[in-house]
Amino acid sequence: MYFAFDLLWLDGQDLRKHSQLARKELLKELIDSTKLKEPILYSEHHEGDGQVLFAAASKLNYQGIISKRVDLLTGRSGLKLGRRSRQSRRANSPWSAP
Repeated sequence: MYFAFDLLWLDGQDLRKHSQLARKELLKELIDSTKLKEPILYSEHHEGDGQVLFAAASKLNYQGIISKRVDLLTGRSGLKLGRRSRQSRRANSPWSAP
């Protein structure tokens, strides 16, 4: 399965200057309007204790979680596409298959 959690481009338009929450809303609309099903699933936005979310993801044998600050815009930091800023975090579960 693929959990979609962000949308950087849509119909040839760069969305990186939009907030992450706005991009997630566009992503949800895209998935709903095209009636996409598994293996692509929309990843809901969660706020709160990331360690609790990570523990829940580990119990479900998910590979890990991605954490981003929603108040920062993507693409304004001068980073090359595909690079992570210091504000994003990825945590892999030690119990997931490689």
